[in-house]
Amino acid sequence: MSRHSAWSGVMQKYASCWNSILRELNNLSSKGFNFKSHCKIRVGNGLRTRFWLDNWVSDQPLCIRFPRIFALENNKSVTVDAKRSDFTDSFRRQVRDGAENQQWTELLAMFNMFE
Repeated sequence: MSRHSAWSGVMQKYASCWNSILRELNNLSSKGFNFKSHCKIRVGNGLRTRFWLDNWVSDQPLCIRFPRIFALENNKSVTVDAKRSDFTDSFRRQVRDGAENQQWTELLAMFNMFE
């Protein structure tokens, strides 16, 4: 067996495995199961994880769970690392009463759980 044909066989097996995984994900999706919504990012040092846009701490991105607070954010793509040191300074104004205050309280409670 040549080196090329051995490599080709490995690649076909690898591609076949991924095809099976993708086919199964599509099958689950067609039945209403959103696999991606159950995936979380490993934050590590927080330099590559976007605080509001990535699904890293909840069952959905924080911009979806806390839309009123997200609307106050000047830097929509801020990283977790940057947000750690500058939690409220990047807002365009202070949080107001009502729905904003409720979401703000829930967001703070969520992070108090992880400290």
